[in-house]
Amino acid sequence: MTTKRQTSNVERQTSVYHHQQIGLKGEREAERFLLDLGLVLLERRFGCRFGEVDLIFAEVDPGNGQITEIVFVEVKARTVTSYGRPEAAVSKAKRVRLMRTAQAYLNEKPVADANVRFDVVSIMYRADGRPDIEHFQDAFGHHELMDVDPWQDPDRHW
Repeated sequence: MTTKRQTSNVERQTSVYHHQQIGLKGEREAERFLLDLGLVLLERRFGCRFGEVDLIFAEVDPGNGQITEIVFVEVKARTVTSYGRPEAAVSKAKRVRLMRTAQAYLNEKPVADANVRFDVVSIMYRADGRPDIEHFQDAFGHHELMDVDPWQDPDRHW
């Protein structure tokens, strides 16, 4: 017979805090990684009623300084793969929320003639603390909204 151990409130709070710290550390790592690629940071953690986008970058034409593409970035960081790879956590519901949040951002801060793309940065931390970073450029797009009712919550299951 096995006995199930109950988790205390302190243990749950510590676990949530650890998870949040890994997420924030991952966002900082992803930001440095994308800056090194030559992208320009526009905003961190833009939020609205639809959700939050971790990072928003721009690709800029070096010839004229114009923004050519707005890049909305979702960062997923993990220390173990027990629940799968980090990028696998970007579900369809999450992608829909990200696209709606991106639209809210673009309505608030329009950029003329700029393309939009959605990237995912996946970070796995090794036992020694060093990150393995994977960048999924143009990971998903607006075509995914075609079969989604914009007025229905994508997390609600009927």
